[in-house]
Amino acid sequence: MPRPTQCAHGPCDVSALIAARLERAMRAKELSAPQLARRCGLHENTVYRVMEGKDTRLSTLVTLARTLHIDLASLFATIY
Repeated sequence: MPRPTQCAHGPCDVSALIAARLERAMRAKELSAPQLARRCGLHENTVYRVMEGKDTRLSTLVTLARTLHIDLASLFATIY
């Protein structure tokens, strides 16, 4: 189980927070996980793992953020 990290408003699960932010961006672009995977050149299971809040590589987050046209830093905002 991931260890909670300190966020601006108290303890949080960083992976779950990033997943929620990515999901919000996907909804704004009206993309499903399989559609996003195809656009990114990633396997669907990789996108599903990220969306489930599982640990992931930074390079995967960079690819997802670029494809969704969001700033990578916004995924980590208020996390410290």
